[in-house]
Amino acid sequence: MKLLIITAFTILSFSCFSQVRERVNGDTLLQDFWETENYGRERKSFEDSVKISVWRDYDETASCGSFCHIIENKSEQNLVVFLIEEENDTLPQVKLLRRKLYRRYADFAFFVIVWDNIVFEKSNTVTPDLFVKILKPEEKFELVVPFTNNDEEQIASEVSRHLLVCSETLFYSDEIGMPDFVKMVKYYGVDYVDTQVIISPDTFKSFYSKYPTRK
Repeated sequence: MKLLIITAFTILSFSCFSQVRERVNGDTLLQDFWETENYGRERKSFEDSVKISVWRDYDETASCGSFCHIIENKSEQNLVVFLIEEENDTLPQVKLLRRKLYRRYADFAFFVIVWDNIVFEKSNTVTPDLFVKILKPEEKFELVVPFTNNDEEQIASEVSRHLLVCSETLFYSDEIGMPDFVKMVKYYGVDYVDTQVIISPDTFKSFYSKYPTRK
């Protein structure tokens, strides 16, 4: 299978932003929805090791600004970060992960990284559909969505609802059964390597509105 990953992220100017920053939430622990008893002992440890902080940067004299969603890995294992079309509290985490891995994006689905021989034609960036970030222990990642009006601000504020953050060990479970997923993502070089990505509100809205599954 031969695939080409196309650029879709838009880098926008921050010239309208002032230095005013406010915390929208505290260091929120990402909810984890592992269902089986096999993960019960690991659940609290995982939740204690993942923090999502949301900051709002804005100009006091204008309607523009940005929301910065920061993921911190405080664990001793890799975390895998996806963007999902659904809100991340609509289903158990393992079901959201399976849906993401098996969802078709044109001729591609994430599960083929493990099961098929693939030749990738590399591109500099990825689309939100195919975004995957491997977050190593003690690393941080920032997802920034700028806004210039109230409608865009509402979209920007909802980004963390569409983050799916999983521990690498979840891929070893019977429910997923892809223990080599992280290794193959790195092998093919499809993971996002930078520590920050900026997505325009229009791009993000288009992404999560493809599947009408929001609460």
